[in-house]
Amino acid sequence: MLLAATASDRAATQQRLDELLARCEARGVIGLVAETARAVAIRPLVQPGEASVEQQRRVDCVLSGMKAMTDLRFGFVGNEADTSGS
Repeated sequence: MLLAATASDRAATQQRLDELLARCEARGVIGLVAETARAVAIRPLVQPGEASVEQQRRVDCVLSGMKAMTDLRFGFVGNEADTSGS
């Protein structure tokens, strides 16, 4: 039962992300994939140096919309705190 709820939660998150992409008209500029109900993979579909001002505005819209989704947590893979103390 837990597995079914998790898959359903992930699907609900994906639907919200798809709606956000549509609202920001950002399809083809940035990709969002709900890996879990709270973890989202963000994939740029346009290279940063090649993005137009309009495409950058659309990415900003998406990031702002994701920030408003308080059930999601922000972080960057590979940008974890250094635990070695140096």
